[in-house]
Amino acid sequence: MNDTRETEHDEEVLGRVRQLIVDELDVKLTVEEVSAQTKLFAGGLELDSFAIVELINLLEDAFDFEFSPEDLAPERFTDLRTLTLTVQRNLDPAG
Repeated sequence: MNDTRETEHDEEVLGRVRQLIVDELDVKLTVEEVSAQTKLFAGGLELDSFAIVELINLLEDAFDFEFSPEDLAPERFTDLRTLTLTVQRNLDPAG
């Protein structure tokens, strides 16, 4: 993939993750208010452990993959960008 297509793909995945969060979780924000830098926990979306489990299930269903044990490390859930990178790695394991 060239840089332009990778960037478009990155933004597409980020957009889908943002939309899932806004549509399916009780965050009371619009898509425009959720950015790549939005923290998932304190100081951001304020998700609790139940919401994270729900989000994991939503992402696995929407993107048709399963999180590995390594994917579930806390540092993979710092903010929306780190979570999106984890999703992208699962969509293109060779990349």
